[in-house]
Amino acid sequence: VDVNSCDALNCTPLIITAQHGHATCAAFLLRHGADPAATDVNGDAALHWAAYKGHVELVSLLAYETPQAVSTADSYGQTPLHLAAMRGHLNAVEFLVRLLHAPLGVEDKSGETAADLARRRGKLNCELFLRTAASRAAPWAVARALGFKRALSSKVLFLILVGKNDREVFRWPFRVVVLSLAIGVVFTAHFIAHPGMADLTLLHACNVLLQAVAWTSLLMTRCCDPGRVDKGDPRHSTAEYEEALEEISRAQKEEDVPLVCHTCRVRRPLRSKHCKVTNQCVLAFDHFCPFVGNVVAHHTYKWFVAFCFAMAAAFLFQIPTCVLYMRRIEASWSIVLWVLYCLAWLIADMGLISYHCQLMIHNLTTNEHMNMARYAYMRDQYGLLNNPFDRGFFHNVMERLFPPSQLFYSREEVLQARGPTRRAAGGSYTGLQQHDEESAA
Repeated sequence: VDVNSCDALNCTPLIITAQHGHATCAAFLLRHGADPAATDVNGDAALHWAAYKGHVELVSLLAYETPQAVSTADSYGQTPLHLAAMRGHLNAVEFLVRLLHAPLGVEDKSGETAADLARRRGKLNCELFLRTAASRAAPWAVARALGFKRALSSKVLFLILVGKNDREVFRWPFRVVVLSLAIGVVFTAHFIAHPGMADLTLLHACNVLLQAVAWTSLLMTRCCDPGRVDKGDPRHSTAEYEEALEEISRAQKEEDVPLVCHTCRVRRPLRSKHCKVTNQCVLAFDHFCPFVGNVVAHHTYKWFVAFCFAMAAAFLFQIPTCVLYMRRIEASWSIVLWVLYCLAWLIADMGLISYHCQLMIHNLTTNEHMNMARYAYMRDQYGLLNNPFDRGFFHNVMERLFPPSQLFYSREEVLQARGPTRRAAGGSYTGLQQHDEESAA
């Protein structure tokens, strides 16, 4: 079979794969001789299509195979950066500029740069990023490129203030949490200072302690390294990535395909995942939490759980303190609103705590629970959902809170290192696994 055969539009299988965003299939074709430089009738190669569709992982893979294609223009004089910008795929635009160093000043046959195309197509977030990158973040240069009148428009100001990408937008929930805790500190200080509340020493001490724990756990979750996949580790080297690509080319079934991140160009351990917000692969990835402003993963999960419990307890203790203040001193609208606000946070936080307690009991991450059917390592030899990390209540909770340093790259490695799972040894399904298997069926 000729892997470079073309259809009526001169599209090769690799180009069609890029159009549909199948990175593993593209890696398979490339290792079997597919030509990444082949173009369709409009002169667009697979990399052009990947950028046009916004498939960042494919862009990285194809640029790895043909780095020169990043600056190659099609029949219209447009580079992959032009195509990503005109479609408004900000993640792809950022990746091309920041990591692949795509040229910003290239003009197509109409004399338009990528920023000009983004402007004409109304993709303001892409245009703002490209103007900022071209002017090296100088505010006056950006305003001049946008036009001073346009720079002061509501849409531009909104993007500047709120954020032009997920990473910037997700700073606001974190600021809300910080503001909420700060308001709690103000109310606690007011209650402590009031003579009518002076006899409630133990209650005040509990409020101060819980808020201190909440602040500490929040800052630790925010500031700690979540557990990045270290490219300096020999297991995550370029040689290992090359070997993983060869394994993909030899794969006969889904279980044989290794976990690979083409964006970071590393072989991924089990349970790791590429975070699109922080643009990095993270060990034991659970989720990105905008309320703590960081990835909840290998090193930060215990601090995240501690923060959830501490914040719930801090808000819980605020409610009776406020009630006592209203009974003894006065019932003001500010106190009533604060009680309602604390109650709303408490209800939401208790739901989150309940969910994560279930995950810890079954030794699952949020990502694994939500996408269990997608991961081959979460299925046994019969194709049934089965968590290889499930080792019973105590070991499961301890491993989620204090994860071991050992990394696994296949289900077989986990079973060899830890023995049979509870289910394989005659145990029952976990509630979460049973629910997901019924849903998958």
